[in-house]
Amino acid sequence: MNKLNNSFLRSGPRIWSNIPSDLRSLPKNKFKTTLHKVLIFILVKEGSYVDVATLINTLKNKLN
Repeated sequence: MNKLNNSFLRSGPRIWSNIPSDLRSLPKNKFKTTLHKVLIFILVKEGSYVDVATLINTLKNKLN
């Protein structure tokens, strides 16, 4: 059951719904560029692995 909760099938929508709507409404290229920068920042800060909860919290804090 834990594997199912941590699968991309479940994690993807949780991550998407926690991205601020102003970022989601950006044009595709601007959205991708901004999201890539934030994700790289998170990986550098946290190390090579980031769990979903940490990713969501950092996305909320960094993008708001």
